[in-house]
Amino acid sequence: MKAPALLVLLAVPAAFAAADAPPPAPEPYIEVNGVPVPLPPSGEDVPAAVPVEEIERIARIAMGVGTNVVLRSSDDGVRVLAPDLPPADRAVLLGFATDLRDALEAKLGVRGASPDEARHASFRTDDCRLLVSCVADAAGTNAPARIETRFDPHRPGRSWQIPLVATVSNPENGLDPHVLAERIVRGWIDLKVLTLAWSAAGAGRPAAAGPTPFPAWFGTGLARSLDPATRQADFDCVRDALFGGRVPPLPALLAADAPAPSADPALAAQLVEFWVSFPECPRRFGALCRALAGGRPWSPELFLATSIRKTDAFAADADFSAWMQRRASRILTPGETTDSFVGRTFVAMQLFPGRDGVPEGISDAPLPLERLLEPDAREWAPAAARALKAEILHRAIGRGDAFRAACDRFAAFFDEAAKPKPSLGTAIPLLREARALLDAAAEDGEAE
Repeated sequence: MKAPALLVLLAVPAAFAAADAPPPAPEPYIEVNGVPVPLPPSGEDVPAAVPVEEIERIARIAMGVGTNVVLRSSDDGVRVLAPDLPPADRAVLLGFATDLRDALEAKLGVRGASPDEARHASFRTDDCRLLVSCVADAAGTNAPARIETRFDPHRPGRSWQIPLVATVSNPENGLDPHVLAERIVRGWIDLKVLTLAWSAAGAGRPAAAGPTPFPAWFGTGLARSLDPATRQADFDCVRDALFGGRVPPLPALLAADAPAPSADPALAAQLVEFWVSFPECPRRFGALCRALAGGRPWSPELFLATSIRKTDAFAADADFSAWMQRRASRILTPGETTDSFVGRTFVAMQLFPGRDGVPEGISDAPLPLERLLEPDAREWAPAAARALKAEILHRAIGRGDAFRAACDRFAAFFDEAAKPKPSLGTAIPLLREARALLDAAAEDGEAE
């Protein structure tokens, strides 16, 4: 495989934590006699002075495998074993996995939490170490990429053992980084449950029915929520469906096998974001994992008890709708303007009776902005124009260039409309240009 191939696949999704500005990925290294040795920039796997036999011995001690060099994160919590990949691609895989772990911990509130609280959602313990192993498929190099995960929980006296192994076959043949992220995240959170169940069993408190895994949609949604590139489009899609009456009530969405979030990763991501949004997330995540480790079945009641802390399903449904409405004003993917947001902006750029200084009895329906320019509107038009200018400039924050250009034209129109005697020859062309630019914001590729 050529070195740039996997770099292209993983470099953009490696920004999982970019919106939260995580620390840079650690440099890969090997250990020689207990001393970390950085890999050289020349592209060689190991320094020429290190005997091959020594490398083989280190690999066997570190991984229990043969003669392959293992790349490790600085805390040894993430390792990459990919002997058939170029060094640059191995480094990309290591950075991808460590960025993913940073983003996962940030999403669950570890960053900034006290040590006592952060430990509930930390994935930097021996029990949560990860190995990404890349292999060539026996079916041949033309076989598509495939990802499999397995658990091997830590046992006392076997400190080298890797609890979570993600085996990637033929990574150069269409490896989907989102699928890789999903499998790893699902593995990490299920491993938390298994580890707690193992600890309880070792302490003589085994679960009567065995541990319960997280629903597949929860892991999928959690992984999806970590990628800033999909957040805005996912939210806008689900918001439109929710307020269009095309999403079932919240209690129907939360069962372990609920069909809607199981089939729609964007919807699953919003449910997870809702769960995460409440205070003391690390502590709540720990409580959720302990409940599952103790054999408690997953249920809508468990989701609500560990998040919103309400038992009334109808009240919870109303809270979810209100949360979705508040979230509409947030910048979820900087620089992106979706079709949905453009459409909502067109609706907002009207005159609504009783709002923004527009008289209540002036009409039974929204009026076009041209009404601000009419002589009989001079008493209320300046205040309404100033309010709408503030609204459109607020909407421009964090959006794409074409959308912000449209907002600038709307703002210029409102400046003219706020004058005691606005010029129609100035205002009307500004308004036409603003509307045309707003159309272009969706057509120029800012909206997906």
